[in-house]
Amino acid sequence: MDRINKLKNLQTKSLIDIVKNYKKYNYPIELKEEALRILDTRGISKESLQLSGNLSNYFYDEAMEEYKKYNFNSSLGFILFISSIILNYNISVLLSLIVYSIALLFIGLSFSNSRKISKLLDEEKRDNTMYLIILLLLSLVLYFVVYFFMKNQVKEKIFSKT
Repeated sequence: MDRINKLKNLQTKSLIDIVKNYKKYNYPIELKEEALRILDTRGISKESLQLSGNLSNYFYDEAMEEYKKYNFNSSLGFILFISSIILNYNISVLLSLIVYSIALLFIGLSFSNSRKISKLLDEEKRDNTMYLIILLLLSLVLYFVVYFFMKNQVKEKIFSKT
């Protein structure tokens, strides 16, 4: 409640920033709604905010969606990769190869998610194709190392750029 009362004293630019980035700042939806009400009393409607691209942070929302997919795919790829190593030594080489192939699928999907995040964050101007190819090749054997490196790098991209 105290936060909501403080909104009335903020400048219009700050209120617009709260409306646009409330998810990024981890603010509750009620704060966004109150900021919208205050902006409306100042003559700035929801429609004008939407037309100016300030009603929501599209790139942050999309990047977070890809980040969730990346986390799922990379974690599953990591678990399957480790499982294939264990299966290779303890149970069956054939079963190990099957699990390893599935792990490679999820590893590839995680690299695809990472690339989409880079595009959303406008990093595609840099040519990082060779870098990704090297990481993918390393992943074929050393994914347990690449996994932690990539996970930190993707997390850093998301939270520093959006």
